Amino acid sequence: MSEIEINVENVQAETSEGHSGVHVPALKPETLFNIGPITVSNAMFSGFIVTILICILIAYVKKHIRLVPTRVQVVAEAVVNMFYEPLIDAYHDRALAKKHAAIITSFFILIIVSNLLPALPIIPSLRWGHEVEVARPVTSHYSFTLALAMISLVIAHILGLAHHGWGHVGKFFKFAELFKIKKIMDLPNVLIEIFVGILEVFGEFSKIISLASRLFGNLLAHEAIMAVIFGISVYTQFLAPIPFYLLGFLVAFIQATVFSLLSMTILISHVKGH
Repeated sequence: MSEIEINVENVQAETSEGHSGVHVPALKPETLFNIGPITVSNAMFSGFIVTILICILIAYVKKHIRLVPTRVQVVAEAVVNMFYEPLIDAYHDRALAKKHAAIITSFFILIIVSNLLPALPIIPSLRWGHEVEVARPVTSHYSFTLALAMISLVIAHILGLAHHGWGHVGKFFKFAELFKIKKIMDLPNVLIEIFVGILEVFGEFSKIISLASRLFGNLLAHEAIMAVIFGISVYTQFLAPIPFYLLGFLVAFIQATVFSLLSMTILISHVKGH
């Protein structure tokens, strides 16, 4: 047994030495520096960069709005209409659809800019202390995707409450049905209704986990694949990553679209689905 354990340890040591150039991103973002009690990680730092880029993008699009739309304006309008048109079909109210489209479009822009940040020139090569990646995509950090999913659900419930009052709460907590019992035969049906309402509450929490995990898992997996391809050999750093870069653009768009569409579906279900 001792010889086998020694051999296993030797194999692990050789493997780690042979792949010392491969740096797969950890689940927890690396710390760059501290500002007093606040720890600034590379994911948080990339969040600052994304915020600045989005502000610049918004200012640029607003400044270049024309009666005859430019290419950038056409792209911006296409993104907005991707969510605005389905909301009009759902609500049959342009004013309400316009307000809610702004919320969903904000999710889409935030996620896709965050996802595409590593594709920008220079950004992937930036290092803090020659080891830590400076700008890790914030969407590959589970705390961010979890917070984003929670914000999406909270907004949906706030708007549902605004449109339906306490009737929105009654969708989940159906204890008032107990006071509507007229005969003992109605009790089983009422208990089933209460149980279904409680299941709806657990379903809302599962939506948060589902939204957060889907976005986090796909982005972290892509980051890990790119790190492995870059680290295998010096010969794979140029031509080999090209297909994966193209795949990264596709993943960035798909994940931003999926998260936004699911958030829109949840929003519509709470605002209209009563």
